[in-house]
Amino acid sequence: MTEVANGELNHVTGGAGPTPSWESIRTQAAPHCPRTVEANPHAPANRAEAQRIGEACIAEMGSFKAGIGGGRRAIHDGIDQVFPR
Repeated sequence: MTEVANGELNHVTGGAGPTPSWESIRTQAAPHCPRTVEANPHAPANRAEAQRIGEACIAEMGSFKAGIGGGRRAIHDGIDQVFPR
């Protein structure tokens, strides 16, 4: 295996862009599920915990926002970005 010096990594370009932070996801979710956001101030330690928080948010936002409004997809996409499968 070849080692790469940290300084060389500064010259790497491309990729899918920056991974969103959990805080940015919380900010986006706050208007739709404020109680869930308030009850979970810290980033989850793993994907299972993130999914539990996401499902609580989906339940709080209700079936209309979750389904037709695209909330469920947005929550799952955010979890996938922070905790890739």
